[in-house]
Amino acid sequence: MMHQITIDLLDCIFLVVLFLILGIGLLTIYSVTRMTPIGISPLPLYLKQFIWIVLGLLVFLVFSAIDYHTLARLAYPLYGVTLLLLVIVMLIGRTVAGGQRWISLGFVSFQPSELAKFSLLLVLARQFSSQTLESGLNLKRLLLPAGLFLIPTLLVMRQP
Repeated sequence: MMHQITIDLLDCIFLVVLFLILGIGLLTIYSVTRMTPIGISPLPLYLKQFIWIVLGLLVFLVFSAIDYHTLARLAYPLYGVTLLLLVIVMLIGRTVAGGQRWISLGFVSFQPSELAKFSLLLVLARQFSSQTLESGLNLKRLLLPAGLFLIPTLLVMRQP
């Protein structure tokens, strides 16, 4: 379910700090790489970083418009897809700098371990929010969350 994004939903101080950090980072990359010889890359590194910043902001806006209940419903399916991708990367993953951690789709490569961070956060939040804690949190109640945490952790650790 989508909801209307209004400026009062966003913390203005957070946005100012975010854009300051992004701007300083972009200026730093520009100042360090502006003398890089032409021909190494079709796009300068600072322009690539700017493109990723814009894409990240677009993803931020999309997720800001999604009701968190929708994300909660997608937690377990996304977790399952993540586990599948972590297994796939062990079988057919691309090796970069000695580590087989990348899945290449031709035009883009990505690390399933990065998706694992997000999906693990969602699934643990869903798991803990579904528990009632009137009697406290004991070892038995931590077994399932510990298992949910250990499976992707061990798959990531298994990557060379």
